Amino acid sequence: MNQVQLNSDKFQRKAVQVEEAQSRIATHVKQGEREDVGLEQAHGRYLAMDLTAPHPYPSFRRSGMDGYAILGSDTEVCSSGQEIWLRVIDEIPCGTVSDKRVETGLAARIMTGAQLPEGADTLPGM
Repeated sequence: MNQVQLNSDKFQRKAVQVEEAQSRIATHVKQGEREDVGLEQAHGRYLAMDLTAPHPYPSFRRSGMDGYAILGSDTEVCSSGQEIWLRVIDEIPCGTVSDKRVETGLAARIMTGAQLPEGADTLPGM
């Protein structure tokens, strides 16, 4: 028997579900007052309501992770026993726009936040 098992009741506590823990905490939280402040005074404060952009930002399709921008149709033949090989035609760091077009059999290495190149419609998880 290991040390953790020996001392499992040391703190006399019982695990609870997340919802129950949140409910218990909520009874001790007081609703703050709302006030409008300028951006310079907002540092360290919490929003009293959701803040949303009036349009998608950024206005282009971007990569949510490092990976390879490809055509999704290239992967239709893939399975655990069937691989595909794609030729990497570009490397796209964040802040640059590729002048290459991803077509069948091609891929572009892309960094998080970078704009997806023309033609690419998939960024498979690695």
